[in-house]
Amino acid sequence: MMCASRLSLLAAACAACRSLALRCTVQLMASLPKLPPADAKVYHDYLLPSLSLLPNDSEELVRVGYALAVAHLAAAAHEHLLGMQFSSGQQQQYSGSSNGVRTNADTAAGSAAVSRVGSSRQLRQAGSSAGGTCGTAADDASTAVGGRTSAGIDSTPVAVQLQQQPLLVRYDAEMAAVRSAVEKVVLDLVTGTRSSADIKRGLLSHTHQLGLFFGRKDINNVLLPLLITCLNAGEWQLRGSFFGAIAAVGPHTGRDSLDVFLLPCLEQVMMQPGCRTTYVFVVCKLHRHTGCVHTYPP
Repeated sequence: MMCASRLSLLAAACAACRSLALRCTVQLMASLPKLPPADAKVYHDYLLPSLSLLPNDSEELVRVGYALAVAHLAAAAHEHLLGMQFSSGQQQQYSGSSNGVRTNADTAAGSAAVSRVGSSRQLRQAGSSAGGTCGTAADDASTAVGGRTSAGIDSTPVAVQLQQQPLLVRYDAEMAAVRSAVEKVVLDLVTGTRSSADIKRGLLSHTHQLGLFFGRKDINNVLLPLLITCLNAGEWQLRGSFFGAIAAVGPHTGRDSLDVFLLPCLEQVMMQPGCRTTYVFVVCKLHRHTGCVHTYPP
């Protein structure tokens, strides 16, 4: 694959080379308009496993770069799988219409062959009564339809027919596998032994893309519980980044999650002196994005 040479540079001794190789790989995958169905598993079986050592890289530069890049990789995987699903649907529709035309043609050819067989039998009976020999006429008529049986059934070998069928992509299964792989990456970046405030800020800067990729269920079960741990950080810059990014996640979580999980966590943190203004600002942004937040702390 084209990115194999770039992935090989991840083993370079220079941290700048590893970081550049990562950026070039992400840009390459994001720039591809589509992938063939044979490469449906390239993200979760090849690309992401090849990057699995980056969350524990010895240099902060590489780890932060991976935190900034994972959302772009997820978006590229989502786009490519959607393109494969669309192409598979078109192939199925075209294959169905072709099979319909072929079935009609086979039926007509089979009817013609049967009529020819009936005629040949009459000729053979007439010939036998007259002393003639027309024994091969029926055999010729049964194979007169270009490699097909007299009943109009395709005699092409099954193996050849399977090879001619288009390769279909199971979008739901492949998307679930990619989401599982990206979840592991986010988990390693947030809770790993080498995790830092800069890495978490890198993830927070792309919460909107991650929200679109994961969907409501995985956001509530995986992404949101990980991001909310940023409120426990001692650095005010990280908490500020969380407040700036959480409004982008709100539209993807649903009202139940906002009322039951997200807002109570915000209220608990914002009860500290001097934080009410920030809380009101965040809730107003959530309300602007979702239109379903109406509660404020007393």
